[in-house]
Order: sequence, then C-alpha cells, then structure tokens
Amino acid sequence: MRKFFLAFVISLFFSLGLLAGFNSLMSELSILSYLMFLAPLMLLSYTIFFKAFRKITSLLKLEMDQKDDRLLRVIFTLIFGLSFFSIFITGLIFEYKTKPSSLKLLQSISKELLLDYDIYLSYDVSDVDIESFFIRKIEMKEISKIANAYEIIYKEIRKYPKSFFKEIGMKHIYVGRELLSNGDVVGGLSVSNKQMILLDGYKWSNFYIKGLVHHEIFHQIMGYVGKSSKGFIKEWSDLNEKDFDYIGSYKCYLETERNDPLFSVKNKGFVSTYSKKSYEEDMCEIYKDLCSSKWTRKSLAEKVKDDSIIEEKMILMENLLKDRFQIEIVSGETISLKKVPPEQKFKDLLP
Repeated sequence: MRKFFLAFVISLFFSLGLLAGFNSLMSELSILSYLMFLAPLMLLSYTIFFKAFRKITSLLKLEMDQKDDRLLRVIFTLIFGLSFFSIFITGLIFEYKTKPSSLKLLQSISKELLLDYDIYLSYDVSDVDIESFFIRKIEMKEISKIANAYEIIYKEIRKYPKSFFKEIGMKHIYVGRELLSNGDVVGGLSVSNKQMILLDGYKWSNFYIKGLVHHEIFHQIMGYVGKSSKGFIKEWSDLNEKDFDYIGSYKCYLETERNDPLFSVKNKGFVSTYSKKSYEEDMCEIYKDLCSSKWTRKSLAEKVKDDSIIEEKMILMENLLKDRFQIEIVSGETISLKKVPPEQKFKDLLP
C-alpha cells in the first residue's frame, strides 16, 4: 500500500510540476487568455500523470487491476476538474473586480496621453479618410478586444520625452481593425502629412503591437526630417552590399518573399526580410528592435556579432537621433528615450 501511495504522490507532483512550469510561462497573459491555455495544459498533465503512474508502478512491481485503474481515473478526474473549475471562477471574479470597464480604461488612457503628450488616441476612425487606405471602425461590442493595444501604446509612448512628439509634429494615433493598404493587410501605417499613425489593435499579438508602435513612430521621424535627410539616406543605402537594391513596392516585396526561397538569407545588413522593401522600412525595423524591449535588443546584439553592416546602420541612427533630437536610447529593465546634451556621448545601444 505504501508503494502504491508513493507512486501516486510522485506521479501527481510530476504532472502538477509540469502544469506549474507552463503556468509561469503564461503569467503575462490576461486571466481569460490564460484560462484558454489552462484547459489543454491540465488535460496534458492528466495524461502524463497516468503514464508516469503506470511507469512507476511497473518499476515498483505493483499490480493494478482494471477496477483500480478505473477508480484512480475517477479520483484524479475529480481533482483536476474541481481545480480547473475553482481557477476558472476565481479568474472571472478577479477579472471583474480588479479591472475597470474596457471603455473607461480606453477613455482614461486617451485623456492621459492628451494631457501629457498632446496626442489624440482614438478608436473612432470614422473621420480618417486617406486615399488607398482602409481601416474598419471598432464597434462597441469589440471595445474589450483593443484594451490591451491601448495599454501597450500608452506604455510605449511614455518611453519618450514629453516634448518629442510636439517636435516631430505627431498628433494622432487611431486604432481600428482590418487595416488595408492598396488592398493588402498591414499592421500599421504612418501618414506624416496628416500627423497620424494608424494601428490594427485587434488582430495582432501584444509583442507585435509593441514593435509596431515604434516602427510607425520612426516613419513619423523621417517625415519630419524630410528633404534634409537626403545625405543620411544616401549614406545609409551605401552601407548595403554592392549588388543589393531595395525592392520598392509592398506588392513586389510580397511576391519576392513568396517566390524566392532564399530571400530571407540573401544579403547581410538586414534585421528582417521586410527591411529589404525600402531604406525607410530598413531604418524602422532597426529602430523597432532598439526600442521595443530588452529581448529585441538582445536579439539585435546577436545579429551584430555576425553582421557589421547592421552595426554601422545603428551608429548612423544613433547620430541622427542625437544630432536632430538630442535623444538617447537608454537600456535597462525598461527601455526609455531621454533628452541628453548635444555634446554628451551615447551609451552603448546594446546590452
């Protein structure tokens, strides 16, 4: 009996330990998203428990008849079922009690961004009328779906000095869904002459939206710098390998990516395949990795080890930010951009 109990306990701890490991990986998800992952994880843990139990009982030379096996399944099904039910109910209560309504949250974030940064953040895209672009308005029943996007946008904007957006002239961020450019699905758009960026905050992951914010902000930076950046653009493009030319249009980029199996590995100097579309997308992709998170910066650091062109492009970007905006990208637990005296040297941009 002791051996039987020992086998049960070891198997239970093993399966629940696996569940706890997955739990730590999922800790950054919202509670409801977490619960969606929890059900299959508990089923997996349940399955592993029985396999482990049978293996241990075999090693301990314990015999189990069909009746014992059936009883054990009933007991463990009750344990896992009650555990999931209690977590589910607790999660729903936590979600309801601790989070403000989605609409209030959106209104609060919009108000703070307007007061602190003079940026108008809105999901009402009915007034956005841009030729060859389309963005669908978020309906009231879909408000909760973009709450995460609002929180991410707010957090990423707060990395910048308050005067920065007034300087580059960016005034509007619109969040919608089904964002199209000439009929093609895109995650974001920057419209410099209208001082706005458009983001699809409905479809994409939190990680993707975070990078998207900085990518589109750099488009706004280049729109502000304008014609005076011609020398910078030439210097940037000259860093590329001699046989390389930017693809140009988005449609050509999609066709090349689809039809050329070596497209992603051809040519050094690029952090992503999308960087090869144009010099501006090339710049935006590097800037996105620098500003998004410590993980994207570590990834960039690894690429630089084997790619000196990316490193030279980073130095050029560093100088542009310093000379035009007196901005430094400061690394730490969080990434921030702060004003520095023009004569001050930049810290190393990489970890």
